[in-house]
Amino acid sequence: MYGVPLWWIACLVNSFRARTWLVLTVALAGLAQIVASFCLMVLTWDGAGYVFNTIQRGHAAVPNSRYSDYPLLAVVSLFSFLINDSRWLACIYGLVLAVLPLGSLLLSFHFLSGSQQKRLRIWPVLGILLSVLPGQAFVVAEAVPVVQVSWAVWAMAAADISISSVVWLGMLNLFLFFLHPSSALAYAVTGGLFVGKAWVAASQRRSNAWLGAIFLGLAAVRLWYGLATANSYERGEESFSQNYLAFRDALPSLRMLPVVYLLGLTILGGVTQRIPKRYLIWLAGLELAALLVYGVAWAADPKVWVSAFAFRRFVFVGALPLVVMGDWHWRYEQAVKIDNSSEPSDYRLGWIMAGSAAVFFIVFATQSFSWRQELSRFEADLNRCDKPVATIADLPWVAASPLHHWASTQLSCVVQGKKVKTVFALDPESVRENKILLFPGAWFRRRNRWFEFEQEWSAAGTK
Repeated sequence: MYGVPLWWIACLVNSFRARTWLVLTVALAGLAQIVASFCLMVLTWDGAGYVFNTIQRGHAAVPNSRYSDYPLLAVVSLFSFLINDSRWLACIYGLVLAVLPLGSLLLSFHFLSGSQQKRLRIWPVLGILLSVLPGQAFVVAEAVPVVQVSWAVWAMAAADISISSVVWLGMLNLFLFFLHPSSALAYAVTGGLFVGKAWVAASQRRSNAWLGAIFLGLAAVRLWYGLATANSYERGEESFSQNYLAFRDALPSLRMLPVVYLLGLTILGGVTQRIPKRYLIWLAGLELAALLVYGVAWAADPKVWVSAFAFRRFVFVGALPLVVMGDWHWRYEQAVKIDNSSEPSDYRLGWIMAGSAAVFFIVFATQSFSWRQELSRFEADLNRCDKPVATIADLPWVAASPLHHWASTQLSCVVQGKKVKTVFALDPESVRENKILLFPGAWFRRRNRWFEFEQEWSAAGTK
């Protein structure tokens, strides 16, 4: 007589626990993004150029035909007519960009809600948070959100096809198409997942096969589009020598990935019962602790985490082993056909999800505070400088920091606010009259628009 109520209470408790882990995971990831936004992490590297150009011109400045950036930058442009502090505008941009990883995480949880899919939620957490963590500092690098948004697409591929999932697939893949050339790889992987799903699963076989063919076709179209529209910068980035040099530079960041893969293999061993469940949390805890120790040491030193700039080239490839593990896990769930909604190991996976989010929060927050210290030092040195243009000769410490980049000129404006006292140039020989050479063929020119320059460069000189 008491069996049904007790069973119902047990299911209710398990459901509450599952929701608690999900909420905690999203909350920690969201808190990390908020800390990063208020520390102005969005101004790393190209980010300073994006923010400066958008608010200076009064409209979204979209780089390299990456039109999916337009609605994100349009928010910054709109607020620039209401707010007179460029640092607050940069903070707003960081919060807007945070919608991409957090939204992808929430969509993944939503579509992986079936009884045989709930345990798959662990893979978007590892993919969106941990595999991208070594390059997360480069917030505006479009290769990073390509991976993060792709995990939501792959979660939909693992779930049953519905009208809502088809609508979301259409919107997300339109966004990916105009975001970055690596979206061609995302389409190819998605097409392969749908074809594999049609091969293995009997239900919705025809729909999965059609979606697989569509995505493989999209991959070919995006590859052609990328080759046809590539500028000299993008073609130069594709050379073997450039990628080899980037690999060497990215090594301090790439060293995190083997620990993430080991964590993934541990989870896979636990859910497939290759590893006893009583050992799952302990092994995962040790791996997360190792990742945390290395990650904090890496994130605390800007001279080390500057490798995140080069890691952006490998962020998609770095996520692929987790995609393979997730697909293997999906195949196992399909084969055993067990209702896992009240499986005791669910809370273990929930613990690992929250633990992964905690590692992400601590490492990314540490990195954000170290970046904020760099910005504070940069701003203080510019304020002390009595020249209209400072160079690397005036601030030699910049040469070994993440500020050593073409956008450091625009960064020097953004950190000072609307009224700019001193502009920074990397090289003294790149300053000519009222112009600063950013990179070959592109010059930064003094113009009083949103930003107001207090001193004439040509009159005062740089000596």
